[in-house]
Formats: sequence, structure tokens, C-alpha cells
Amino acid sequence: MRLMEQIKDAFHIFWRWVEMYTFRAIVALLVILVSIVLVIEPGWIVAAVDSLRIPYAIFLVAFVMFFFLRNNYALATAGGIALLILAPGIWPYFKTANETPAARKAEMQEVVAGDFSILHFNVKENNKKINTVAEAALESDATIVSMQELKETSFAIVDEMMRKNYPYVFSDLTVPGFGMAVYSKYPFIQQEVLKQNDFPILSGAVKIGNDTLHFLAATTSTPTNEKGFDKQSKQDRKSTRLNSSH
Repeated sequence: MRLMEQIKDAFHIFWRWVEMYTFRAIVALLVILVSIVLVIEPGWIVAAVDSLRIPYAIFLVAFVMFFFLRNNYALATAGGIALLILAPGIWPYFKTANETPAARKAEMQEVVAGDFSILHFNVKENNKKINTVAEAALESDATIVSMQELKETSFAIVDEMMRKNYPYVFSDLTVPGFGMAVYSKYPFIQQEVLKQNDFPILSGAVKIGNDTLHFLAATTSTPTNEKGFDKQSKQDRKSTRLNSSH
């Protein structure tokens, strides 16, 4: 009887050991797998996932420190490996503007031609200082202002401030976190909401003097490296083709 109890106790100890190390192995594999997914950018992941790289890197640093201080070197090592895998994906965020490809850098500047100017903002979905974005836009005195990643709450704040100088607005807030708005000093003579990968694209035109200005306002993937710039360029061309077909 006592032998059976000892065997039973030994089995329970063995099973707890298996469960403990199985759990550690699963956690280790998960943190490494997520890093791999964020770096290779498989096609079935939406562009919004790009923005998870920096938060996940911060999580991994805390993860490594926590388990290292608890003497759990296996999980600390797994976190370190995951961080190293993720490094190529986050390094471009820390590059200086001078390292941006010259041709693309020129496209990113504020567009100024003749008597009009265009200004574009990615306001960031959870921006707590959305009023400063509107203030910057008003200070620029641009002819047309485009904003993306607006929520209903942030749009309400921006809209109230912008309408003072920009009486004409074209917006779409149907996709949570990816709302868009275009403000203009001139009336729109054309407005249409297109969709690409379920994200809104604002297609429109304004009359400025004797000229007609056509525009597209779209959400694209984050261009953090050469591959990202190429991917974004393809999305831009696709948006243009989509607009031409309407």
C-alpha cells in the first residue's frame, strides 16, 4: 500500500515537471514565432500589424528582464532570441531621415505647386493630443489637408477646429481606427469612397481657379525599409488603378 502511494506521489511529481517544462517550451516557441511572423510579413497579415513591432520589442525586453531576475534562464534566452529575430524589423524605425531612399524622400515632402499646397497627417488611432494635429494643420494654411487613422471621437475634435478655415470636408469613418478625412478650402466637385482590402480610399476633386485637382487619400502599409517602400508603391499603384476604373 505504501509502495503504491510512493509510486503515485512520484508520478504526480513527474507529471508536474512535465507540465512545467511543457508550458515553458510552449511560451518559448510562441514568443519566437510571433517575432518571425512580424519580420517576414506574410501576405495574410494586414498592414496594421506593422505597428506591433515596437510594442512587441518593448514587451520582449520586459519579458527577458523578468525571467532573468527570476532565474528562469530558459525563457529569458527564448525572449532574447525572439528579440534578435525581431531586430531587423524594428531597426529601420530608428534610422535618420537621411537614410530614406532619395526618390521616396522627395515624395514624402509637402507637395507645393502654384497657388495650392497639400498636407497629410497620420494622426495615429490613439492619439491623446489630437488637438495639436488640428492646430498644426491650421498653422500650415495648406489648401487641402488629409488625415488618416481617425476615430469618431478624434474626428469630432478635429472637425470642430478645422471647419473654421476649411468649410468643405469629405470623410469616411466606417472602419474603426482607420477613418479618413480630407479638408479643403475649395468645394469638392467629385467625391467617392473606394475600398482596398476593406480599407477606405477617398477619391475626389476640387476646382482651384481654372484647374481641377484630383486626389486620392488612402491607408497603406508602413514603409520601414526598402521592401516596405516597394510594397507601399505597389499599393499606391493599385489604388490609382482602382480609381481609374470608376
